Amino acid sequence: MDVKRNRSLVDFPDNMKRKGNARPFGIHTDGRKGTKGMQRNQQAAISRPPRVVIDACVWHAAFLRDLLVHAAVVGVIAPIWTPTIEHEWTKSVRVRRPDIDPARLESITSRIRVVIPNGCIPMPTLRIVPGTLLSHLPDPDDWHVVAAALASRSSTICTFDKKGFPNSALATVGLESVTPDRLLERLLVSPNPTSSPRLLLQAMQQHRSSLRAPTIDAHTYVAMLKRNTLAKTARALEGQLGVN
Repeated sequence: MDVKRNRSLVDFPDNMKRKGNARPFGIHTDGRKGTKGMQRNQQAAISRPPRVVIDACVWHAAFLRDLLVHAAVVGVIAPIWTPTIEHEWTKSVRVRRPDIDPARLESITSRIRVVIPNGCIPMPTLRIVPGTLLSHLPDPDDWHVVAAALASRSSTICTFDKKGFPNSALATVGLESVTPDRLLERLLVSPNPTSSPRLLLQAMQQHRSSLRAPTIDAHTYVAMLKRNTLAKTARALEGQLGVN
């Protein structure tokens, strides 16, 4: 897929094509930053959105990345990551898409940091991870993701690699791993109708508007969720909107 055709700065590397000049999470493709209005939306957010460490594999896909950032902007979640996580996902993109200018990736990460100013935390040290937990990680090199969760007092690690972060081990330190689909589904079916469901619906509306192809209706957006590994979230949204 040619990244030079009407690409927004965050519209890669997944397989979802956007038409028109999309402006994900208020960032304009001409270099202007439309963050002020979005940050004002946070005033209506729940007082303490759950902190969630976003693993590198989740940041990689543009559609999902955009949606999670929209969710952060309205205040339904507080994404956490480290320079190491950031390096991992951008390195993965560069390997899979060598045609992409590294400067564009740097622009994406810089702008995400602007939109979520407290999201990227300093890299914790290995000492923060209990040895018993470290010994139960299938890949000990993943310790930095757990360390980020512990250092930021997050309760959740959002990842596609559920086997790499077994809940039986994470539970010993009050953590759990969930897929992006499960995370978003939970937020949509929260028992408090004035908090996360309302805010996530707002984020999804903003995300849908940013995709403009030229206009994406609710049914099309639900289909996009399903195509982008968010089938449970799509079903929950259908329930909220009364569509199927």
